Amino acid sequence: PETRTRAEMFALSAVLTTGARVAPVDGARPRVVSASRVATVLPNRFPHKKRTATTSTKATEGPSGTTRRDEDLGGLGGDFGARDATAGELESNFNAKSTGEADTEHMLQVPAGVGEWTSLHLRSCVGLVAGDQPLEERQALVYQKQVIDWKIRKVDAALVLRREFRTETKEKAQEVVTRFTSVAESEGQQLRSFIEGPGVRFELTSKAVGGLHQNDFVMAAKLDKIDVSDVVVKKKPQTFLV
Repeated sequence: PETRTRAEMFALSAVLTTGARVAPVDGARPRVVSASRVATVLPNRFPHKKRTATTSTKATEGPSGTTRRDEDLGGLGGDFGARDATAGELESNFNAKSTGEADTEHMLQVPAGVGEWTSLHLRSCVGLVAGDQPLEERQALVYQKQVIDWKIRKVDAALVLRREFRTETKEKAQEVVTRFTSVAESEGQQLRSFIEGPGVRFELTSKAVGGLHQNDFVMAAKLDKIDVSDVVVKKKPQTFLV
């Protein structure tokens, strides 16, 4: 086969991908190279593999309302990263069925029905027995995303869940403690509370395992469902000047 320059090889690759005409390299008359010819023009980079001629894809309309060629041109025919949803995907309401990955930081809508067995506040605390182990860090971070206001902190070499509330008076802080303690006792869990200045701090941990257990996150999720808006000071939204 004849020798091709780097620019000509790039032009041939573009023709194979899009089927469009490209500007000639040497000022000659533009030409379109068919996919069947490219197999003989391009050098065989992998001689140990059998080369087969590429055939063109029939431009038929798919279920998404676009042709295969349109999808190839738009990057839908391969793994090229993020893309916009097609019309068919939008109509299917696919985003309402997406749960995403546990490691993602953005919030995704939980499908209807799935929340009944994934939501922590609907679970019950379980009894701990000898040999139970604390949660691994990765699993603890997954649970923590359901109780985002509770922070994981280390106290006396053990991990705890901590949440703080600001109140106007100590009496209102004690009211928060009373409401939370009643729920914790109903689940057989111990809740540590500290009234400090104009506020109160809560900590959850499982001493039986020397750290955090699933019970602590279940308890935190249940406490988050308690309405204390009448006794705590609402946080002011943060504003940033740019």
